[in-house]
Amino acid sequence: EHLLERMGRSSRRRESTAVLCCALILLASPSQARKKAATLDDRSDACRACKRIVMNVENSILPTAKQNQKEGAPKQSLNVGALEHHISEKLADVCTFSSIYTHKPFFRECENIMEEYEEGVVAAVLEYVKRKASFNLVTKVCHKVTSVCPKTTNSTESEVVKLKDKYMSERPHGDQKKGGLIHIVAADWMERVINSTDDVVVFHYSQRHSFVQSKIQKSLEAVASKIGHCAGLTIGTINLGLNEIPPPYGDYIAEGGNSLCNWRFAERLHPRFLKDLKEGDITVYDLLDFVYNSVSIPAVFKCISEVSGSVSREELSQLRNSDKSEL
Repeated sequence: EHLLERMGRSSRRRESTAVLCCALILLASPSQARKKAATLDDRSDACRACKRIVMNVENSILPTAKQNQKEGAPKQSLNVGALEHHISEKLADVCTFSSIYTHKPFFRECENIMEEYEEGVVAAVLEYVKRKASFNLVTKVCHKVTSVCPKTTNSTESEVVKLKDKYMSERPHGDQKKGGLIHIVAADWMERVINSTDDVVVFHYSQRHSFVQSKIQKSLEAVASKIGHCAGLTIGTINLGLNEIPPPYGDYIAEGGNSLCNWRFAERLHPRFLKDLKEGDITVYDLLDFVYNSVSIPAVFKCISEVSGSVSREELSQLRNSDKSEL
């Protein structure tokens, strides 16, 4: 009897332990359970998305954050608050950077990361700026803060596309007068877009969608006729079927699709995209509104405002409602 009694108590202890373990598993968050179950992989979509977040931080956010810090140096406490606000504001849009946005798996993982760890990422970038880059930002953000990469991940180099010796290109078109829709090719991409002092609105199109391309191009020609004369603004097109855009800029354009974006002078590595071009159902008014709300040069903004102010109600109604194929 004594032995049976001891065996019973031992069995009850095992049952209690099992119940406690189950309870702890249930209490653990789904994300924690996934992290423990999965082996961290430097090549996973989550890790690659995180490295691209850091790459965009280094290329586009840190330079402006450091300038912000320098300008506020005399008032240190106020400067820290302004710096944190600046970083937080910029990071809120980090998933829309083209190197992430145009790759659906990375975009999805980026949104998941920022939804769960935004405060931690902001704090890490703020600390990095304040401590003058005294630690590895990739390891800090992608391993310590978000736990999506292994501890050995310490660089974004694997996400940088290697340059080729030569890129496919059409022959550059001759002199093209400002004020109209210009034709851009890979050979003059750097001159006309990246090294330009203008905000450059470009329609990147694929020959796979010729009907859609012709509808949008017709609308864009109408836009160029109205605001293409504005100093500081260039409007053009590039055929992706005949031209390869060199990296990192080519990485920003979705392969095989149509996309319209403003390569803003203020932030070349963060162009502004106009969404929903699949069917080409976009009016001249939609295009004008996009350019107006995405420009970075004040003189262009003022010029478009003046043009808009001179448009009659009747013409405005026509721009909003007319079918694109009839323009």
